[in-house]
Amino acid sequence: FTLLEWYRAGEEYAALMADAEEMLRACTLALGRDSLTWRGITVDLLRPWVRMSVAEAFFRFAGLDVLALVGDTPAFAEAARAAGVETHEGDGWDDLFFRVMAARIEPHLGHPAPTILCEYPLHMAALARPSPADRRIAERFEIYVAGLELANAIGELTDVQEQRRRFE
Repeated sequence: FTLLEWYRAGEEYAALMADAEEMLRACTLALGRDSLTWRGITVDLLRPWVRMSVAEAFFRFAGLDVLALVGDTPAFAEAARAAGVETHEGDGWDDLFFRVMAARIEPHLGHPAPTILCEYPLHMAALARPSPADRRIAERFEIYVAGLELANAIGELTDVQEQRRRFE
């Protein structure tokens, strides 16, 4: 197991996406390779990466408008079941989110090229900045290769008052 953690003070979170993409390409080339195979899926790590919002992924792969469902657990449970996702008594909103992710979305991510899944619902990124373009979403992203999550990153929340409000 190897873990790399880094920070970029004063940069937009898109710079972190570019850093991560560059780093994975550099590691691939340093190993004398151009692809990675995981569970029978080969991914060309040198081809252009896909950037997709969480909302786009939920709509494309599960037919759900996830941002319209934020905070409405019963409606989300009903929509998840309609999309063929098994739900359980007592599932909370986040449980449903991860069930849909695992069953309908993650298998499609990261092939034939790596995928950066970004713009998570704000409440799913406690220490991330809200997006200046849409306050319902957070500056959070994950990198997928062959359906496997390799990285998780945020644009760090530095607004002390907002951080206090979230902690309370």
